[in-house]
Amino acid sequence: MWLSEQFAERREAASSGFGKVTIGADRSAVLAAGREQRLLPVISPGGYCWLPRPDQRVLVLEDGGPCVAGAVQPDTDLSPGDVLIHAGTASIRLSTDGTVRITGRVYVNGTAMGGGDGD
Repeated sequence: MWLSEQFAERREAASSGFGKVTIGADRSAVLAAGREQRLLPVISPGGYCWLPRPDQRVLVLEDGGPCVAGAVQPDTDLSPGDVLIHAGTASIRLSTDGTVRITGRVYVNGTAMGGGDGD
């Protein structure tokens, strides 16, 4: 048991490329290049926080240490310049024409919006 715990805590060298998340967290584990790489930090664009989910296909970069740099985007109907933030069935879409679309239950300071009770 001690040996497996020591192995799990080691940060292993990686090469750049795609991999599949085996443990989703802020220090993720990714199966890439035929082996699992553990304790990889997750890098996100400024102002955006994200944690990968298990089985998600991600990009692993090597630059002084491996890190998870992002996930492969799903197919969308976005136009150039649009931004989509999504998690499960909730989403916020910002369009270059100034439109903001919010899907899901919306709360402002704990109060449900849209006339519903949020349940």
